[in-house]
Amino acid sequence: MNSFDVLGIPFSFTFELRDKGKFSFKLPEDQIQPTCEEAYQGAMSIITHVHDKTFTSAAFTVRAMLWTTLTTEWLSSTTLLSNGRCSGRLVQWKVMREGCLVAAQVTGLRIKAKLSETKAHRPDAGLERFSEVLTGLDYNAEVTVNRVGAFGSANPGQISAWMEQMEKDHPDVVSSMTYGTTYEKRNITLLKIGLNSTLPKKAIWMDCGIHAREWIAPAFCQYFVKEILGLYKTDPKMNELFKNLDFYITPVLNMDGYIYSWIDNTTRLWRKSRSPGTDGCTCFGTDLNRNFYANWGMVGISRNCCSEVYNGQSPLSESEAVAVTDFLSANRDQLLCFLTIHSYGQLILVPYGHPNISAPNYDELMEVGLAAAKAIKAVHGMDYTVGTSPDVLYANSGSSRDFARLIGIPFSFTFELRDKGDFGFKLPEDQIQPTCEEAYQGAMSIITYAHDKTFTSAAFTVTATLWTTLTAAWLSSTTLL
Repeated sequence: MNSFDVLGIPFSFTFELRDKGKFSFKLPEDQIQPTCEEAYQGAMSIITHVHDKTFTSAAFTVRAMLWTTLTTEWLSSTTLLSNGRCSGRLVQWKVMREGCLVAAQVTGLRIKAKLSETKAHRPDAGLERFSEVLTGLDYNAEVTVNRVGAFGSANPGQISAWMEQMEKDHPDVVSSMTYGTTYEKRNITLLKIGLNSTLPKKAIWMDCGIHAREWIAPAFCQYFVKEILGLYKTDPKMNELFKNLDFYITPVLNMDGYIYSWIDNTTRLWRKSRSPGTDGCTCFGTDLNRNFYANWGMVGISRNCCSEVYNGQSPLSESEAVAVTDFLSANRDQLLCFLTIHSYGQLILVPYGHPNISAPNYDELMEVGLAAAKAIKAVHGMDYTVGTSPDVLYANSGSSRDFARLIGIPFSFTFELRDKGDFGFKLPEDQIQPTCEEAYQGAMSIITYAHDKTFTSAAFTVTATLWTTLTAAWLSSTTLL
């Protein structure tokens, strides 16, 4: 029985190298180099095929048991269904219009394909490799297919590819920056988005995926990036924001944990980092949102390293928390707003997590948060509750939100996205888009307020100073009567 039969690894090979028996295990030294050279080419041939099948033109999530091949003749006998958003028909493996949800249906078998094209692909290229996609199906199974660039919960490889694509598609306003590494030595990378300027700019911070199981959070970061990049050339307000602000956006902060949560159903609800326990503890991981130097270890934590709210051996014991701390500290004078995206609960949380400590601008934070909740509700009618964590959720300490406010970033918020517990961390696919749509409006409400307060006030100050100077100069030149 091969590895695919047992584990589902699709490409499994054994290489038996030279020779065919003349020297056997005692291969002469002069054959070592040529043996390795030829075996290298063979191995690279397989690896390249596997890579290209996975990452070229589509990244597929295929849940299946019975591997089969569906032919053009088979597909031509099926009935194509539309979700009503657009009508599409399959012709030579292509869906003719983007954004369709189509299904090929035959006796006992139903397949769904959700298509979303990017500028990097032709609009009619939706299912060019449909024969490859629809491989690995079992009867009465439902298979979800997501192309690179498709909107939804994306696996780690898709997110990395998407980040690279954003930089390639928008080189004038998007760049990437690696500002740290995870415990498992993966890069922690953000997208910097904004127009170049010779004048000093302010900045907005947004991170998603600090808790691995909260898959809706990275989806929101992707949605947010897509929206602002689609607007800055045509929308005057967004263009103004791009001129005055840089957006620093980390789609997945806890990449180790996020990758682990994608392994299978047993790891799907993993929350923490993947660093090993200390002092003889055999459990893994620290709650990164309890590891910041902000009232660390005071409330809402556990010293048991197996707990989901274990706050680490010490403040900033986790490299991910160190990376964020160093970046925020180095840019504290530039940053106006800190947004960290979580799920679930439909909450907008303001500092602080300790019940006996209040932010100096608490009233303003509540006012801004309530305005954001109002903007959210206007989209799909969802109610978000605004308050400190002790008031509306539970007390906690060591959070990134609290650290951001402690070092002087004036507007610091945690978003807890949908829902209120019906599905929890396993938010259905049909709620991803509306969740992101409403949260986008909430985030933009906060960002716009922070921007306008800073730059409208600055413009007023400059105008007032100029007027005072001109008046003084005029008066000095006049004769007083």
